[in-house]
Amino acid sequence: MAQGWDTVAETYDLQIPDQLQVQLEAARTEAELIDDQNAPPHTIVFGGEEIQINPRRPKRGKWSMANDDFQITIRSPKMDWCVTVRYSAAGLWEYGLEALRERAVGMLLKECRQKGPDFARISEAHWAFDFYAPSFTNQMVPGILADVICHSSTKKNNETKLKPVAAGEWGRADYVETLDIGKGGALHIQVYDKGKEITEASGKVWMCSLWERAGWQAEEEGRIRDVWRLEIRMKKEFLRGRGILRLDEMKAGLAELLAEALCTRRLTVPNDDQNRARWPLHPLWTAAYQATPEAREMLPLGKQITEAGDALRDRLVANVAGNLRTAVVLQVGAYDPADARTILNEALEHLEADPAHNRKEAKAQEVYKYVNAAR
Repeated sequence: MAQGWDTVAETYDLQIPDQLQVQLEAARTEAELIDDQNAPPHTIVFGGEEIQINPRRPKRGKWSMANDDFQITIRSPKMDWCVTVRYSAAGLWEYGLEALRERAVGMLLKECRQKGPDFARISEAHWAFDFYAPSFTNQMVPGILADVICHSSTKKNNETKLKPVAAGEWGRADYVETLDIGKGGALHIQVYDKGKEITEASGKVWMCSLWERAGWQAEEEGRIRDVWRLEIRMKKEFLRGRGILRLDEMKAGLAELLAEALCTRRLTVPNDDQNRARWPLHPLWTAAYQATPEAREMLPLGKQITEAGDALRDRLVANVAGNLRTAVVLQVGAYDPADARTILNEALEHLEADPAHNRKEAKAQEVYKYVNAAR
């Protein structure tokens, strides 16, 4: 019913001015003095916006600030890469990563100074798939863990000893609510009852608006049944092992990263084959795997794209060019114009032979129907 970023964290190499350090410490101390459950959150103006400052020091940090959309943590200003921004699920689903990041970076650069032109590194990213799957609900019973197959890693170096992949199932005696594969590791996949999580814990009922776009309807008011989330959580160690340093690199290689995660941490359908590695993917995994080539940010809640058509077209063409370059390098080791044209022709043949072409064309028309509306 939906897929998109659910959490993203970036680290920034910034110089924290002495005056700002004094102001932040004074604000934190004041917040600590009036810290009371009945008192309103202590807010400050940072980068032109009001934001709440935490009265307590964050773990391995000096100051922490947050609003509904992201959290900013500052470690010792003597350190390099001392600022981390963690974008929340609410902000990501409502505004989209690009808009949220532009806002957060704008705030930071009004208060701090870049140490160099290359000052941002991605440190964590979670991508989520949401499914309406009544049949899967019936399969989430104790013992489903036996159908999980893990490969500790598909890439490793000689300096790293890999830890075993931890897996577990959690729930009641007759019903598994959460399946964890790789918890605590650099790559962690979790499948859980999203409806139960919303109604009993997070209260993120706004997700229903996204699902309704895909045709979902609640069977009864206040009750969300048979909605499951498959969430892929990639930490810095996993990303660095694949040469991912920056957000644009993460986005360019997102489909491949998700596909690797789903293949190396997978739920299967057992059969008579004694080699468990050959067991077929579970339908839920198959659906997610097939969706990875189309991985993109969902449209922000309640919004449509109104970007000027020429600018949007140029950006899409640039994305195609980047993916083509990557495919050529992957195939022959370096960019070659002749190989690029061959792959481009293959892509066109694939596009025109796609049995779902008409449906996808109609979907694109709906997504971009307001392009140039602002002119």
